[in-house]
Amino acid sequence: MFPAEGNIHNETTQEVRGIVPHPQSPPFVFNVLCHHIVFNASQVRHAFPSDVRYVTMLRQPWGQIVSAFQYYRDVYPKPYLKHVDSFEDYVSDVLRFEPTDPRQSFTNNRQSIDLGLPPDQLWNSSHVPVFVRHVQDTFHLVLLVEHFSESLVLLKRRLRWSMKDVVFMVSNRQTSKISVKIQRHLQARLLQLSHYDMALYGHFHAIFWQHVQAEGPLFQDEVRTLDHIQAKVRRFCSRSAHSRDCLMVEATSWSETFTISGAECQVLRMTELELNERARHQQVSRMTKRNTMHTLPVASSPCSVDIRTFD
Repeated sequence: MFPAEGNIHNETTQEVRGIVPHPQSPPFVFNVLCHHIVFNASQVRHAFPSDVRYVTMLRQPWGQIVSAFQYYRDVYPKPYLKHVDSFEDYVSDVLRFEPTDPRQSFTNNRQSIDLGLPPDQLWNSSHVPVFVRHVQDTFHLVLLVEHFSESLVLLKRRLRWSMKDVVFMVSNRQTSKISVKIQRHLQARLLQLSHYDMALYGHFHAIFWQHVQAEGPLFQDEVRTLDHIQAKVRRFCSRSAHSRDCLMVEATSWSETFTISGAECQVLRMTELELNERARHQQVSRMTKRNTMHTLPVASSPCSVDIRTFD
C-alpha cells in the first residue's frame, strides 16, 4: 500500500488518505504496508487480509531522541527545532521548545504517538500501562533496533521467510552525529518526560528476549549465519559492476542455496526514496496496464558469472 506521493502516509493525524489504488478491481487487499504511519488499526485493517500480521520496531528512547533532534533540526527542519542552538539547550528546557500539540513533535514520546497513543493522554501517567497493553494486543511482533540481526532472524522465523528475504544493505544512515554531553539529572528528566516510550521499550525489550530464548540454543547460530551472509553480500555488491554478475550463497543449516545478482545489488543500494518511487511507479503502471517500468529484479535474475565464494 503506497501513499499517493512522498514516502509517508501521515505524520500528524491517524487518517490514511491519498493512496495509490490497488492494481486489481475490487474487492481487493494489499499485502504490505511499510511506510511511516501514525498507526490506527481501524484505518488500515479493511485494506488487508484477515490474517494480517502487524510488526513494528522500537529504539532505545534516549538514542531515538538524540537522532530525531539531529534529523528534524538539521536535515528535515521542523519549526520548533530549527532555531534551537544545541541539543544541550533543548534538554535544559524541553517543555519550552516542545509544541503544544504532541502530534507536531518528533522528539516527545514520538514512538508512542506513532503507535497510536491518543495525544490527549500524553501526560496521563495512569494511562501508560493501558497503552502498553493495547500495543501488545495489537502487534504480533515488536522488534528492537539495537538488536537488528536478532530481530531479522526472529521475523524470518515468524513469517516463514527465506534467508534471502532478510538480506539488506544499510541506507540513509546519518554520516555525522552530534556530540552529546548532558548532565545526568537533565538526561534523567528528559527520560522521565518520555514516560510512554520508556515504558514501551522496557516492556517489549523483556518480551523480545523471551521470544529469543524460546527459539532455543541454535537461534544465535542462525544470527551468526545471517551476519556472515550479510558480509559476503556487502562485499559482492560493493565490487559488482555488472548487472549479470552473480554471487552464489551456498546452503546452510538455515537456508537453501540462493543467488544475489548484480541487478539485485542495484536495488539493494537504492536509497529509500529511489526505491519508493520505482516501486510506486511500477504499481501505478500495473494499475493502468501501461507496463512502462522494468520489474524489480527477483531471485531468478540471470547471472553470467557464477561466484561461489567471495571472501
